[in-house]
Amino acid sequence: MKYLSLFWVFILFISCHTENKNEANQVITITGDIKNATKDEVYFLLDVIPEEYPMEEGKFQIKERFDHPILCHVYLEQEEISLHAVPGDSLHITFDAEDFENTLQFSGDRAYENILLPDYAKLKQDIIGDRSELYALPEATFLFKTDSIYEVMQANILAMGNDDELSPDYIKLLQLDARFDYAGMLNSYENQHRRNSDNISYNEGPKLVEAKSTLFQENPDALGSDKYRQYLFNHYWDFLGNKTDRKYEGSFINDLENDVKELYSDPLIQDFMTYAMLKWEIYLDGIDKNEDMINRYMETSKNEIYVSSLQKKVDEWLHLKKGMVAPDFEYPDIDSIGHALSDFRGKYVYIDVWATWCRPCVAEHPALAELEDKYHDNDNIIFMGVSTDSDRNAWEAMVREKQLGGVQLISDEGWPSDINKDYNISGIPRFILVDMDGNLIDANAPRPSSKEMKTILKNLLEPSPVIGN
Repeated sequence: MKYLSLFWVFILFISCHTENKNEANQVITITGDIKNATKDEVYFLLDVIPEEYPMEEGKFQIKERFDHPILCHVYLEQEEISLHAVPGDSLHITFDAEDFENTLQFSGDRAYENILLPDYAKLKQDIIGDRSELYALPEATFLFKTDSIYEVMQANILAMGNDDELSPDYIKLLQLDARFDYAGMLNSYENQHRRNSDNISYNEGPKLVEAKSTLFQENPDALGSDKYRQYLFNHYWDFLGNKTDRKYEGSFINDLENDVKELYSDPLIQDFMTYAMLKWEIYLDGIDKNEDMINRYMETSKNEIYVSSLQKKVDEWLHLKKGMVAPDFEYPDIDSIGHALSDFRGKYVYIDVWATWCRPCVAEHPALAELEDKYHDNDNIIFMGVSTDSDRNAWEAMVREKQLGGVQLISDEGWPSDINKDYNISGIPRFILVDMDGNLIDANAPRPSSKEMKTILKNLLEPSPVIGN
């Protein structure tokens, strides 16, 4: 029995060791040493959502898991860097932030392939030209020109394939990049043409529709291209926008599983799209409203990399679940008197995180004023505005001009403020509802213009009538 037990311990050790080794072989490591750096963060983008990593004194390290070669982007110091990597690679980037173009260098795996990517990006930009001018062209001219652009790009990429030092995976990813950049331009044309021409009532014609349908493909091998992932993401949003059998109010997630099966036949594409849209929903809205679907996906998906990535996003929101203590903050009002969220324990607090430059934020002010007027004499609630403006004068002017009510505060740091970081705010307006004990009711509460918010406040603040015997 002793030897049998040792045998199973050995088998378990080998199994765990193999699993850890396989996971390590899937990791792509990107490090950097940036001279004259001014930022504290770097962003990695392959999915539709950038992953943020810290940068200290110009040094950073990115670690991401993939099971296929990728063509991705890293954003740092206001620069966009295209990168090619294969699972298991380690790549190092250096440049001087004051002279990016002349100092960018790569070392490590696939350094030669990556040093060519800035030239490829410049070539593509030179061939495409000014995109706003391209989108302003009439549809027939636009289709002719973009078709020519795509042919020239593919010819240049094929010529690069004659270089024996460039891997087939690299050439394939560049071809996918060109194809789905082209497809993305076709998808964007209708909206962009309205913006860049006088034809604001334009609707895409049959030739554009046909060209778009010809380019569409379900290709799991293309998932290593960020352009293809973005293309699928936009394709799904187009599908939602064209649905006429129901309205999408708030979350689109309710029908996600059925929609994905309706749109895509390939199981790998179905899995990716479910993962990508759930990740997007968590990024914007947290986990409370869709926890059951998130858990169901994580229990059933066979893609450990997607599950791990989704779990990372879930973990970022655990402190903002309903019932958790609302992260405290303290900011000054228009008279420079500080007010902390915790000062208002014993009252509900409805927080509006906004800025003067945010049109959707300002558009909510009338509805917010109506709620404030309705509950003006109710001592159980505080309406609070927290501006993320970096221009205090602009904030003060709007507060006075529009006579904004409630407790109006401004963050000291502008957009990169603690409230944005603590509450995972990626876009505004963001509304937050806190209970009398200082715990979260909803870290991403409905807008004041919604029927849902009016109902929530009515249930909290208006006692139900007592029915007599």
